[in-house]
Amino acid sequence: MATGELISGAAEELFGRRAAIRMVRDFMERPIVDGVPTSRWQPVLLFVGPGGAGRSALLHDLDIKLDNNVPHARVDFAHLPTAGIEDVLELLVFELNRHCGSYGTLAFPRFIVGRIVMGLEGIDHRNPAVPYRVIPEQLETYRDVDKLMNFLNEMAAGVMAVLGLPGEIGGQVARLVFSGLIGRRRIRRVIFGPGRDWYEQLDPGRDPIKGLVELHRRAGNRAGDADRHWVDSVLLAAFMADLRDGFTASGRRDPVRSLNAVILLDNAGLPAGTHFLKRLVQARNLISKRGDGRPDPLTVVAASDGELPRHVMVDVQPLPESGIGDPDAFFRRFEDRPGNGRWWYPVRLRDLVEDDVEAMVAALRLSVFNGDHVALLVHGLTRGHPGSTRLLLDAVGDHDVEVRDDPDNLADPADLLDLRLILDRPMPGTAPSRSVRDMLIESLLGDLAGQPDVVEDLVTCSAARDRQEIRRLGEVDDLLTHHPHRLLEHDLWVPGEHGPGLVMRPALRRLLLDRLAARDDTAADGWPALHRYLRDCAEREGGPADPGVLYHALALGDEEGRKTVCKELQTSLGRMSAGDWLELLWAVTGAPNRQRYTGSPNDAVIRLSRWAGPDERACARLVTGLWLAADPLTGCRRRTLHSSVSWNYAEAMALVGDGTDDLQKEVDRHTGLAARWC
Repeated sequence: MATGELISGAAEELFGRRAAIRMVRDFMERPIVDGVPTSRWQPVLLFVGPGGAGRSALLHDLDIKLDNNVPHARVDFAHLPTAGIEDVLELLVFELNRHCGSYGTLAFPRFIVGRIVMGLEGIDHRNPAVPYRVIPEQLETYRDVDKLMNFLNEMAAGVMAVLGLPGEIGGQVARLVFSGLIGRRRIRRVIFGPGRDWYEQLDPGRDPIKGLVELHRRAGNRAGDADRHWVDSVLLAAFMADLRDGFTASGRRDPVRSLNAVILLDNAGLPAGTHFLKRLVQARNLISKRGDGRPDPLTVVAASDGELPRHVMVDVQPLPESGIGDPDAFFRRFEDRPGNGRWWYPVRLRDLVEDDVEAMVAALRLSVFNGDHVALLVHGLTRGHPGSTRLLLDAVGDHDVEVRDDPDNLADPADLLDLRLILDRPMPGTAPSRSVRDMLIESLLGDLAGQPDVVEDLVTCSAARDRQEIRRLGEVDDLLTHHPHRLLEHDLWVPGEHGPGLVMRPALRRLLLDRLAARDDTAADGWPALHRYLRDCAEREGGPADPGVLYHALALGDEEGRKTVCKELQTSLGRMSAGDWLELLWAVTGAPNRQRYTGSPNDAVIRLSRWAGPDERACARLVTGLWLAADPLTGCRRRTLHSSVSWNYAEAMALVGDGTDDLQKEVDRHTGLAARWC
């Protein structure tokens, strides 16, 4: 594959991840020096994000695109909970040869010799002369082709079992590894050449046999951390030395390897993955400090939402998902980065934007529903969370087919495109039948979905605007089963749209709010009690005009509360700048709404604002209209709702002196939204 090409391969389209894939391609680049592709020091490219962010989907897409192009391997640590370093490296040796493409087979003589020696049995180390004599004698027996093939077949069988692949594939891959080992060389030159001689660096006297004796001794004593760490480091160094040699062209018939080999490590935050990556980084760091140390031709792409990011991000903050610009300039800067930051490049996977969701909707080829409306509704609920967006769109597509194929259906599609209705439908392909709503909640909660007491606490916490208010809920006796700290440590929190604090992921919160609304109104953990408590807390801390007071008063939903909110916002309009007032308005009208309205949402706005006199009507309708528009479950009959909001913004412009440009932008924005909902 030519250097300038993008990674190619037949794969289903992965929406919204073009920049991430381009970044991987930039990391794979091997710059040409004196006409020859060369390796360079590089960090682990670590994609981080919460459950459902699309980490596994990204690695799957890369796996397909890389196939038959460059040597690559994919390891999912969710399937390797107890894997040691040697287990992972064995898997990599076979997978890099199984997916080697035009690069040809890769030889790993140093690693293979090390694993042969580690497995030798019945050698007594009490007399140093014994292992020094016996180990080379037993190693000599592997000059026999059948014996070496049997060893590789046994190793391959274990790897194939882990991967869940048929045993015959293991035999095929073992033959690939064997051919990579032998190539045009005699077997003696493999076992007693680079495979054995490399171990001289383990002995101060540069005796490779003593190095292998030490490896065998320590491999048998790995109950202790020091011996286990030493053996891990040796195997990693041997693996990387083999890989460096494999990418060094030695003849005209060797392929030009212009891109790195790639390993894709999924669920790398699990203990086995964290252990492997830490040891890999330590090995690279040690090699880089040697005078003759050379970088390895390996791009490591990891994905995680667990302990690994928290470990890495002590010194390194996650960066946005975007291209690295000029790769040469980036890697020059990388070599100058101090400490831990040199070896990690964490990238937070972004949520999908509206354009991404529109492309996903177009791919559904809907027959009945308006695709623009579907994209607006789905993005409004999920806010671009990839997993929940995909799941909800699949449910919409299934509903569209069902409506299309129902000859008795005479309903207006706008009435059937109701997310509340779709959320309560059974999710296609689930047995026993599960609702779309429940599947979405489980997708967003991840492992927490199996802890009912935690889920109930999160339902209670859905009343809170942000994490600070959740801590306030924790001050009420017996309200939460778990301490707020435990609830807040999970990756369910994202930056809020209004204010600096972190908030519960909007899609999760909206769905949990429905469960909160279903609780008994007289209960201490019911909707009214929680919002009254949080309103009173905000008033004690910030006074009656505090945004938190207005927010929770609106959430309570009674007419008196709506009056208070609208009057305070109208009064504020005369004493604040337009920009500040808009921030206050948006923060307040983001309050949750548990009422269900039939018919046009704008009719509901008019009905809920009947209390307002002529001087208050525009502000009352503006506040109420924005409150209903902020709820993604309001429905798709929103054209007149946004037209009314636009009109009432224009009315508000007459009440301010300066800053009307900010209000005019909102007039124009809602006029545009009204057009999109036609």
